Amino acid sequence: MNKKYNITAIAKLAGVSPATVSRTLNNHPYVTREVQGRVFDAIHRLGYQPRTPSDKKRLAIIINDRHESELNSYGSSMLFHLTCQCERHNTTAEIFGVSNMELLEENFLRAAIVFQDFLTEKILKRFPYTQFISVNNRIPGCALVCSDEKQGVALAFNHLRNRGHRRIAMLLPNTGSNSSVVLRRAAFCELSAAAGIRDPDSMIAALLPHPFESIVKLLRSVKPDALLVAGEDMLFLANYAVAMLGLNVPGNISIVSYENYYVSRYMVPPHTTVAQDFEHLAENAVLLARKVLLENVSVADSEIILPNRLIERDSVKRKDSDAVQRNMDQVYAASAAGG
Repeated sequence: MNKKYNITAIAKLAGVSPATVSRTLNNHPYVTREVQGRVFDAIHRLGYQPRTPSDKKRLAIIINDRHESELNSYGSSMLFHLTCQCERHNTTAEIFGVSNMELLEENFLRAAIVFQDFLTEKILKRFPYTQFISVNNRIPGCALVCSDEKQGVALAFNHLRNRGHRRIAMLLPNTGSNSSVVLRRAAFCELSAAAGIRDPDSMIAALLPHPFESIVKLLRSVKPDALLVAGEDMLFLANYAVAMLGLNVPGNISIVSYENYYVSRYMVPPHTTVAQDFEHLAENAVLLARKVLLENVSVADSEIILPNRLIERDSVKRKDSDAVQRNMDQVYAASAAGG
């Protein structure tokens, strides 16, 4: 019977707001005895049996279930490690989509973890009694657990520079919808400028809205000797575009991408990658949520930044002479002539 009703039905019958019902069931000190009585009377009349605050070790993991937001390599890796860390720390995870966020109030969830690009300040205001922990996206009013984007880009950039590459280009998933993309772009521009590149922005392409065309245009216009693919889910498209232009990896062009656990090591050749520490990103997010649940404190000002690591494989070749560059220029010229 309890499944027939929710917190909204209780609030309507009691003549209060859903937030007041939530505060009542969480023993909030500012709820008067008279209001408490009306809420519990409504619960009794409806036969509703809510989950109570006695079950303190419950958090929400919210995913983006809108539009074409498929769970890609980054998303599936993050979700896997979050659920593993919840189990390790004896915490129950309720996973649901952003279109069902009313479940935060209905199930009295005081902590929620998000790792995709959909959380806004407007959403935060809708759920003032839930504390959000954001992974890899800086949002005012949220705790942040993230990878060190500048350090990750520097690992790749310096690895390529140390192997003789001087015309390094970058691929980004978009023009900057979240803080990770913005920081990766800024880090690349800073490193390129320090290396004497006059116009670093010209060495960058964003995949959206025309992914294949964007890569081909970048390769043909700046003729890079190395490509930094700054995202876990772009390596297939990057490899395809490079092959369509008749370029060989790493003979004509070197590639460093971001580690896709499922495929990076199986690419031909296997990709050298920048790897985020998904395990510890997830663990720190879960531990912050548990702090909210068990200590009843605010973590909104918390910021945890974790280093990346470089995994060396076979997609980067040491560039020892100008002959390699001349050969690559010839390949680019031939591809342009062939359309």
